[in-house]
Amino acid sequence: MLKNSISAKIFFTVVSIIIVGFGFLTYTVIEQEKKDSLKERRSASELMAHPILYTIYKDMLDERADMVRHLIENMKDVKGTERVQIIRSNGIEEAFQDFKTLKAVEKEYGDLKPEWTAGHPSSENNVARGVNNPRFKEAMELFNKGRKEDIHYIEEADGKPLFTYLTPIEFRPKCNACHSAEEEARGILMISTSLEEMYATLASIRMRWILYAFFTISGSGILLILFIKDIIKPLRRLSDAATDIASGNYDISIPVKSGDEIGIVADSFNSMARQIKNRTKLLIEENVRAVKAEEAARESRKKYEMLINSLDGIVWEADPSTFQFTFVSKQAERLLGYPVEQWLNEPAFWKDHLHPDDREQAVSYCIACTAEGRSHEFEYRMIAADGRFVWLRDIVSVISTNNQAVNLYGLLIDITERRKLEEQLMHSQKMESIGQLAGGVAHDFNNILTAILGYGNLLLSKRGADDLVKEYVDEILSSANRAAILTRDLLSFSRKRIINLQPANLNEFIERVKKTLTRLLSEHIKINTNLSNKDLIVKMDITQIEHVLLNLATNARDAMPNGGTITITASPVKLDKEFVNTHHYGKPGNYALITFADTGIGIDKNIQPRIFEPFFTTKGVGKGTGLGLSMVYGIIKQHDGYINVYSEPGITVFKIYLPLMIGEVSAAEQKQLDAVVLMCH
Repeated sequence: MLKNSISAKIFFTVVSIIIVGFGFLTYTVIEQEKKDSLKERRSASELMAHPILYTIYKDMLDERADMVRHLIENMKDVKGTERVQIIRSNGIEEAFQDFKTLKAVEKEYGDLKPEWTAGHPSSENNVARGVNNPRFKEAMELFNKGRKEDIHYIEEADGKPLFTYLTPIEFRPKCNACHSAEEEARGILMISTSLEEMYATLASIRMRWILYAFFTISGSGILLILFIKDIIKPLRRLSDAATDIASGNYDISIPVKSGDEIGIVADSFNSMARQIKNRTKLLIEENVRAVKAEEAARESRKKYEMLINSLDGIVWEADPSTFQFTFVSKQAERLLGYPVEQWLNEPAFWKDHLHPDDREQAVSYCIACTAEGRSHEFEYRMIAADGRFVWLRDIVSVISTNNQAVNLYGLLIDITERRKLEEQLMHSQKMESIGQLAGGVAHDFNNILTAILGYGNLLLSKRGADDLVKEYVDEILSSANRAAILTRDLLSFSRKRIINLQPANLNEFIERVKKTLTRLLSEHIKINTNLSNKDLIVKMDITQIEHVLLNLATNARDAMPNGGTITITASPVKLDKEFVNTHHYGKPGNYALITFADTGIGIDKNIQPRIFEPFFTTKGVGKGTGLGLSMVYGIIKQHDGYINVYSEPGITVFKIYLPLMIGEVSAAEQKQLDAVVLMCH
């Protein structure tokens, strides 16, 4: 908490700056003091070296070299002087080379000092002190190369810090006492003084500056704390106020007690708080309006989507230049089976899924109308995902700008069921028209045949003895009878033939017809029956219904030249409104269903819609009149029933629906039923 507060940060920052500043200042002062001390020490060393060098260059280190040695020994007595040596280039101390020189000094100045001779054997291996220091060796190399300026450095000897001053001796004259006449020599004057006193002085200065720093930092810290206290308190008020604003409390104000920067900040903060309050209020109001608008838009969009998806059709939008869909409603997937993504992602989806027979006409018509900017409607077939063909009515609106189509909107309506109803209606009307025509022709033709048969019989009775006349008349009567049968079939198709409806047990009736069919059909054809375990009582003309089953059996036999199986079943069914809406025929109620199936070659799908038309046949010339199934159709219609067909290679199924009698049977009807039962047995 403390280290994160602004007061602590300010305090530690200022104190750190003061410490660093004083540290730097102390270091600078001490370093400068050190440089000045060393400079003074160098100057002192130069002063000490001057008389020695003067004496050396004056006396040439000859017989009066003892004067130099005496100066050197006296300089060693100066406080702080540790070394005063003349060193040859080979590192040998010149002042204490041998006892000859010492004796010369003794003769001139009296007794030698004991330390002059102590530790100095009569040899030339008197090595000077400090010559093993790398800095000395570097200096010697420089002097040997001709350097004339002095060199100084700091070293440590016997645990003492020393300031060593080196200056070159240019040359030395021939010395009769110590050297041969040919010797040329160079030397170095070394003066080393102790730095302990200087270091002690620097330590004292350092401690003095540390005390200065301590008192300065302490005083500054106290002043800084007092200064921070006056700043932090208002800043904390600002922080607390900012926290309140962040939590949603905009009714807040900081009292302004001064005109300084803190007061200016407080005044600015109060102004900011008022602006935040006003703008927050406006934002809340705007947000409320936006939320309401969004909810309204969402509700509208939801209603729009519900409306679109509730339509029994596909709402679509497309690009007029490519006819690619940019939007389709969800009904598209239900209607044709393709996912919506496929409608939108395939550029030529519409063109590619048109029925091949309708594609060219539909595309060209749509292109022409779009180019003219004219809204239009047209019908065509599309191929569903499961392969079936779906009839659609396309209602297209063309949106134009500057006589240029910019968008297409439309509604696709499934009219497949309507097309089927229209086809059934047309077929029914055609069958009705043909029936009326056939009925009228058959009625008139039947009257003519009646006259022909009557006069033929009269002629046969009058001239029957004449064989030639009899032969001709028999042929006339035979042809007339065949024409009468044909007329009877036409009357059956036109439902103008009088029928005798009586209650009959369908199960027993089918068993009797089975026996008849077994005698008539080939032994290679097997007949199976599957009857209901309940009595199925229907009102029917037994002869006519038997004629229906015989006709179907004859066609089945022709469809199975190599033999096969005929299966006749009877069962009760109930036709409800859903069945009627799905199959587009029938009335709701209870029916007896006769299913007549064979395993023949089947009926081609293209001719199935025409098999009940009169005079339509697929048999060769002279092998059929084309009235068999039309007669079947007419008989079933006269019984208020329905018949349909399903066929594919290997199977053909006719389904016949006859109204089922429900409830109690009257006494008269029971008597008729008993008579029919006896007839069936």
